[in-house]
Amino acid sequence: MAQPPHIVNEVSHRNLYDLGHSHTLSGYRELVRSGQGVLTSAIIWTNSNKTQKMREVIIGRDPSGAVATITKKQYDAAGTLVETLVYTLVRDVQLRVSSISITRS
Repeated sequence: MAQPPHIVNEVSHRNLYDLGHSHTLSGYRELVRSGQGVLTSAIIWTNSNKTQKMREVIIGRDPSGAVATITKKQYDAAGTLVETLVYTLVRDVQLRVSSISITRS
């Protein structure tokens, strides 16, 4: 029997733990900065004890300090890594972002 359209299952939709569903996350949020105060990552933990990650965003920078990569990691309810997206930014001679490539694993 067919399920009503409002029922979500694995066949009809990606796992709700994927990186496209940031609105489903709530938890303890942590911003991590370098010694110079530059943002290097943001982590959403299941609670303030910081024992299990839900999502992590890592910001990679080039030698000039400009953002070069953004890596997003998504974990399931058991704390297992289920998806990684890497955004690679390409800049023009004026250091403006000219393109972004995305790799999923």
